[in-house]
Amino acid sequence: MLTQEDCANRFYQAQADITEPDSPDYDPDYIPLTVSDDQFCASHAELGIDSCQGDSGGPAVVMREGVPKLAGVVSWGVGCGEYFEGTEVISPGVYAQTASEKTRKWITDTIVSIGAGSTGKILFILFMMKMQSDFEEKFV
Repeated sequence: MLTQEDCANRFYQAQADITEPDSPDYDPDYIPLTVSDDQFCASHAELGIDSCQGDSGGPAVVMREGVPKLAGVVSWGVGCGEYFEGTEVISPGVYAQTASEKTRKWITDTIVSIGAGSTGKILFILFMMKMQSDFEEKFV
């Protein structure tokens, strides 16, 4: 996983030609790619190793003391572990943090809105609470 600062730096470097007013390719209407506080980035040191099209919603798992832990859900990216065009910066994948309050609220609201049975809702909420405590214990 990359720190928020490392992730922001990669996206900044990749978009500097478009976002910097002094650049000949500057586009004032371009909306820069950013990562919010309830997301994180991950990248492999080798090209071509990343989540890709069709992976959205899939798990981002980290190993802690030999035990797989769910850290996030595949959200978006630019390419599939490739260099940003015209740079030597590998594009990271962006993931929703499953332990974030915003993400848990969205998941819970979605389950409620689709009318899942009460037992399923309770089990899911308990699972999310357990997952959050595991995540905070390991990462916070």
